[in-house]
Amino acid sequence: MFAYRSAARVPARFSPALNWQPILALFAIFFLCSVTAQTQSALNSCSSCHADLVKHFAQVPHSKSEAITCESCHGDGKAHIDSNGDTSKTPNPAKAPAKDADAGCLTCHASQHPDFAQSAHATANIGCTSCHSIHSGKEGKLLKASQPALCYQCHVAVQAQFAEPAHHKTGDGPVQCTDCHNPHNTFQTRLQAGIAQQTSACLKCHTNLAGPWVYEHPAVKQAGCTACHTPHGGKNPKLLTLSNVNTICLQCHLPSATASDARVNAAHIPNSTTSCISCHVSIHGSNHEERFTNP
Repeated sequence: MFAYRSAARVPARFSPALNWQPILALFAIFFLCSVTAQTQSALNSCSSCHADLVKHFAQVPHSKSEAITCESCHGDGKAHIDSNGDTSKTPNPAKAPAKDADAGCLTCHASQHPDFAQSAHATANIGCTSCHSIHSGKEGKLLKASQPALCYQCHVAVQAQFAEPAHHKTGDGPVQCTDCHNPHNTFQTRLQAGIAQQTSACLKCHTNLAGPWVYEHPAVKQAGCTACHTPHGGKNPKLLTLSNVNTICLQCHLPSATASDARVNAAHIPNSTTSCISCHVSIHGSNHEERFTNP
């Protein structure tokens, strides 16, 4: 007969029922304490010379992560310290080429901005540190200045458009540049993914024009709202690209006089003084008539 050892006689240290949670918790506490000590040590070393930067850094979101220290962006500081502060011994993202500084930021932020390297800003050599102040950003998202003042530093022509009599209320109202433009993740020069995103940006506020419509104006789908409207500002109260609405319509709709109604014919000659939208009142879309006339 074979003798089997009772499971009760297996030493406790080999027991599969051993509770590992307290042990793992101790390891986690040890690790966090170690990281915290390293972080504090790095800050203490840097603060001996860079007291103001360390003081401001303690107030920004980056400082809330125990894994982020000065060396996360500036590299190993030992050579810098041993050389009595030789600035060539440690990288400075604020003075580095935009592409190099961006690579450092994207080691953490790549999941948030996966396409930034191909964006209009990046290809124009506008990098993370052009808009963000890593140590002491006073605005949300560590921006160097508030919108739209920050954007106007480069987009001077757009600033002039917002000074026109009719304009969207940015700066002096609730609209921000980033409500319509994506500064990080788009390949288009207007910092919008395409016509669909452009239209979607407009409809966030202009909900009465969202539809859905039985009869859609093809221009909205094919060219977007900016086919007829200038989004930043102008002299026309409706922000039309041209002062005469008929001229805008005739860019797509050639003059015709095919209808038998004399009144209709008169309205469709090139020099007509009758506004197109006097008859085609539902120009953005209609649920009643494909010519967008009043139902």
